[in-house]
Amino acid sequence: MALEGKNADYLICVCKKKTLGEVRDFIRANLITDLKTLCEKADIGNKCGACREMLDELLQEQQIGV
Repeated sequence: MALEGKNADYLICVCKKKTLGEVRDFIRANLITDLKTLCEKADIGNKCGACREMLDELLQEQQIGV
């Protein structure tokens, strides 16, 4: 639960300067369901990769409707 307690302004991808809220909105707007597609379409998680675990957790939350 790496995202637990993080708000929408939390910088989830430091390399690309993307916040949790921005990524969450992108996932919803583009109906993204997997990490590979998210990284390719949003151009995040593909530089240093440190955010990939949190991105995957975010995808899982969106699929169960959290």
